[in-house]
Amino acid sequence: KTGKVHCWGLNSFGQLGVNIDPKNLEKYKSSEINLLENIISLALGDNHSCALNKTGEVFCWGDNREGQLGSKKIQESAQPTKVTALSKIMMITAGQNHSCALNTSGEVYCWGDNQSWQIGGNRIEDISPVTQVQGVRNVKQISAGGMTSCAVTVHGDVFCWGDNTSGQAGQLNTSEEQNSKIKIPLQIEIPKKIDSVTVGDIHTCALSVVKTVYC
Repeated sequence: KTGKVHCWGLNSFGQLGVNIDPKNLEKYKSSEINLLENIISLALGDNHSCALNKTGEVFCWGDNREGQLGSKKIQESAQPTKVTALSKIMMITAGQNHSCALNTSGEVYCWGDNQSWQIGGNRIEDISPVTQVQGVRNVKQISAGGMTSCAVTVHGDVFCWGDNTSGQAGQLNTSEEQNSKIKIPLQIEIPKKIDSVTVGDIHTCALSVVKTVYC
């Protein structure tokens, strides 16, 4: 109710929002992050954390070797850093080393590691700045996991992009690995209209508007 954030666990990159102590990297007692207020949702990657507040601002902290904090400085930060390229955000999600956000206009933005096209940018690179994902619009829900990203539109269609080595982006991957990485969002053929999608490390599931599940 207070909108405060508490974290615990491994803090090797400051992902708990407290200064790194090499002698005490694991914290089983929760630590409150004083700089964050009015937070309505969180998204956690492998070693980075992001928070969304009531006014649509996004803050990230922790590991930043792949630019997953959305800042220009490629170094870890225990202090939450505002992602200044974003505004009017309504939803956030995080994969292994990348993050995505959905704004009130139904546009998707991603940043961080783009080695598998999970940012949807113009080129494969270790570090990608905040980039609007082209090829999908009128989005109502997003999910990222591993090195894959997915979105659900207001029409109930699902689009995914990024790592597809195990078919987690919903496309047939040939023996020649021709579809191992999906560069732009591609629609997944699902017989029902979808309400939400959830991406795991190497698999994806969707919940339809009639409450049936597809994976």
